[in-house]
Amino acid sequence: MIAPADLKFYQSQGPNSSGGAVSVIQINVSQIIRLFPDVTRQNLAQGTTTYVKFFVTNTNPNQKLPGASIFALAPPADQEQIGFALGGPSDDTPSTLAFVPATGKANALALGDLGPGQTVAIWISRTTPANLEPFEQAMFQPVLYSAQVGFQSTLAFAWGLQPLPPEDFHMAQRIAYSLRLQRVTEEDVILSEDIVEERINIPNDISGGESYQIQPNTVDLPLPNIGNFQDLVFIRLSKISPAGCVVKFNTPTDTPFTIRPGHHPG
Repeated sequence: MIAPADLKFYQSQGPNSSGGAVSVIQINVSQIIRLFPDVTRQNLAQGTTTYVKFFVTNTNPNQKLPGASIFALAPPADQEQIGFALGGPSDDTPSTLAFVPATGKANALALGDLGPGQTVAIWISRTTPANLEPFEQAMFQPVLYSAQVGFQSTLAFAWGLQPLPPEDFHMAQRIAYSLRLQRVTEEDVILSEDIVEERINIPNDISGGESYQIQPNTVDLPLPNIGNFQDLVFIRLSKISPAGCVVKFNTPTDTPFTIRPGHHPG
């Protein structure tokens, strides 16, 4: 009878097993398989799909694996979507294939009989939906299965969230701004003004727990205590770091105001 040790798994020749013909690099099924790249912050915001292609070879010289199929035990905990598709001997354009979200035996992708010495190519797609919540690690387990002979071989694919580069980490945590607060008449005559400069620290999701997520090119800052400026109608934004950000202010009162661009002297 065919045994799990008779099946050998191999990467494809593309970078990180991303397509093409079978390679000589064997996949160790007893270890965590890290062929999928880590997810970037941009992936989390915009969404993306990545692919891995691998091969399964039946090395048993006499026995076939009848009615083979593949399925995922469960979807990844981070809510990314996994799909399977049959590949060809050297194909490298998986976007044209029809992927099956084969979670559970009832939804398994049929591979057919795997005869002695026969090799089959399998594509796996990982779809990261847009606006996915940050996570630390994700994993899913594809299972090669044959109900006819009670055969089952389980693999484990895993990936993580790509760390922020040091400069991005700094930019995400510290925001510096300078405001010219002006009390003006309806004719825009300045009655009084004050300059407020401040650097604040904003917690983010890197260390887990509660998070203050800054959307791309947007910064949401608390408005400082405006004291006697209760009839403030204009806020002149003098400078903002990081540069190029769109700024929103949370007012401590219901005082209406308008943000105007401006630069204070010096």
